Amino acid sequence: MGNHIERSIMAEKIWAGEIIPGSDDSEKNISLVKLFFEGVWNKGNLSQVDEFMAQDFVDYNRPPGAAEGREGYKAGVTMIRTAFPDFNFTLDQILAEGDHVAIRLTGSGTHKGDFMGISPTGKQVALGSMTFLRIKNGKISERWGISDIPRVIQQLQAKG
Repeated sequence: MGNHIERSIMAEKIWAGEIIPGSDDSEKNISLVKLFFEGVWNKGNLSQVDEFMAQDFVDYNRPPGAAEGREGYKAGVTMIRTAFPDFNFTLDQILAEGDHVAIRLTGSGTHKGDFMGISPTGKQVALGSMTFLRIKNGKISERWGISDIPRVIQQLQAKG
């Protein structure tokens, strides 16, 4: 019940102009996420994983068999960028509230290395993904995400 009252008071203050929505760290967190994706994914700079992610980073959707924490995340980036050396993410939509950032993104790259048992095909693929991050003390501390890997495999196995 107390939480409902607090939200009502907050809504009244926003309506009265006493509080400006989004005046928390949302914009700063969005900037951090944009820099992270540009450096780590689009440029392949793995050293930035340690720079942007908390030491106790938790990935709730890491690939099967992947190590925990930052090392597991680096392995995932390496796997994708080895199979698709020109891999690039476009951040289609970013929403932030408090310490959480939600991202709808599209990845693309050319298949030039083994990927999940599929030899290089030279095909260009596109990947849809959604990622939810929690930012704590200016670092990415938690990740939940889903990527349409079956669509990538379908594109690689398509005739023509």
